[in-house]
Amino acid sequence: MDTALDPRRTALLVIDMQRNAFESDDPRARLVRESGIAERLAELLSKARAAGVLIVYVYATSAPDGSDQVALPIQGGMSGRGRPAEGSRDWEVIDQLRPEPSDYRVIKRRRNAFLGTDLDLLLRARGITTLIVGGQRTTIGVEGTVRDGFDRDYACIVLSDGCGGVPADEQEWAMQRVFPGIARVMTCAEAAALLRK
Repeated sequence: MDTALDPRRTALLVIDMQRNAFESDDPRARLVRESGIAERLAELLSKARAAGVLIVYVYATSAPDGSDQVALPIQGGMSGRGRPAEGSRDWEVIDQLRPEPSDYRVIKRRRNAFLGTDLDLLLRARGITTLIVGGQRTTIGVEGTVRDGFDRDYACIVLSDGCGGVPADEQEWAMQRVFPGIARVMTCAEAAALLRK
């Protein structure tokens, strides 16, 4: 099997790498900051852009008044409504990963980047067949998007060192038990090495 990736048919999805995920006192933000994923994603973004890969930034988003969000009962109480308000400082992508004018932006109001967005339309119009996915949180935004992408017949690659925001045991479980059934798992460097011009 040819494992090289055709950049013209590949997209790199950067999931929820926004200020609120890095700059708060929330334990999840500490996990994201300490994970080093921003640095590794920045390096991969540079190589992917140079190779001609479609770059797509996915923004976790809520309306300024939160009217598009709901809290639902879950095991721990009620689900959070922590998506940043569209256009706010917290909503912006961190400086280290700042989008360029040629990059695409997808606004999502739920966990999965396909649900209620034009992501699938955008990818199919560009002839994309492979998704490289990184960002935060591994078992929420990344996993939800990869599951849906796989069901839509995209070949998915999950960046083992390019996603995080969860405890180490949860990250390990996802990489060893969940993602191998719906994706290929590799490091940012390994994914970059597969890009051919």
